[in-house]
Amino acid sequence: NQGGLVYSTGVINGENDGVENVDLNSNKDVFVKVSYKIGGMGVLGSTAAKSTVEPWRDNSFTLGTFGHLGRTADATQIRNIGGNADVFFNDLNLFGLAMVEQSKAQGEHSYVNTTRLFTEADYVIYPWLIPLVRVQYTKPDNESAVTEIVPAVVVLVRANVKVVPTALIDTKNSDNNRFTIQFHIGI
Repeated sequence: NQGGLVYSTGVINGENDGVENVDLNSNKDVFVKVSYKIGGMGVLGSTAAKSTVEPWRDNSFTLGTFGHLGRTADATQIRNIGGNADVFFNDLNLFGLAMVEQSKAQGEHSYVNTTRLFTEADYVIYPWLIPLVRVQYTKPDNESAVTEIVPAVVVLVRANVKVVPTALIDTKNSDNNRFTIQFHIGI
């Protein structure tokens, strides 16, 4: 049971205000996602993961596409379309996404486009030590592009404790650079 097709579609109601969990509109957004995986463990599960001491090794290639249509509370039309790829090779996982976000305010005749790209490489040194680096690119219409580099290290201190030191480096504006340490504790 290797690889396979994965698809999903859905209808989402409204827009949340982010503060009081109030539904700002009753418009329905729709989305669809389709991807196909070649090799590796099956998309619906596999007994191969049980038979190896390195279940993160899922030598495979996945290619997908997605779309989203909706409307905000102020009647702005939203369209998002994009694609993604995911490659596992031994201890390396390389994945990324390319997307165009389009929005058109009520009464406007054309959409404003924002191009977003990211790619990330994760490498399993040990199951409890995974360094990664991500490159993010955002380019709105009529504005300068922003490129950020995000190096991080995931350290599993225990089965339920994770520490993630992370940096964000803006390649054009060092005032936006920052460093964070996240602590995740599962109970």
